[in-house]
Amino acid sequence: MSINLAKITETVVLLLSKDEDKVHQSKLSRLLLLVDTHIMDRYILPLTDDCITCFKHEPPILRNVDTFITKGFTSYSLWTKRIKHSKEKGELYFQLIHPRTETHCEHLNQTEINEINFVQMIFGNFTVPALDTYLYDLSVDWRDKESSEFNSYLFFKSLRFSETECRHRQRFFEEHFSEGKHTLHEVIANRQKLV
Repeated sequence: MSINLAKITETVVLLLSKDEDKVHQSKLSRLLLLVDTHIMDRYILPLTDDCITCFKHEPPILRNVDTFITKGFTSYSLWTKRIKHSKEKGELYFQLIHPRTETHCEHLNQTEINEINFVQMIFGNFTVPALDTYLYDLSVDWRDKESSEFNSYLFFKSLRFSETECRHRQRFFEEHFSEGKHTLHEVIANRQKLV
């Protein structure tokens, strides 16, 4: 399954619209991960369609999203029409091309926009080291103890769902990634049927 570049771009636009200054690539990556985990808590599936990658001694990442943000964005026109980048001392920064008028979203629904705004409100002022510490501490509960890989059952368990609900969410999550049967829009629209 490929990542959802349109939703990622519009999420970054919303995140950048709340920040007057340019934002470091690492901070955007961390905020996107927090958006995904927050939305997974409520709707099982991630907004980006990427899987979380966990490590023993580092904070988790969205591997495909990170690759896109660091290298692939220059060839994606929806991104380059709305977001500009700059390099300072080898570090990559992003900001909106038109800061005051760039919040229109065609690919995100209002529920997703509300969740993104919530994450920005809570975590937008965190520094990259503070985000790293927060995410690493959270991910300890998500990792398989043997392999250190992300485990969806452990993720949902860390959110204090019942055993039955964790198993249900794990099956639904894994089915989505193995077969791509459901979209986040469908889950939000049919939440009472699926959750």
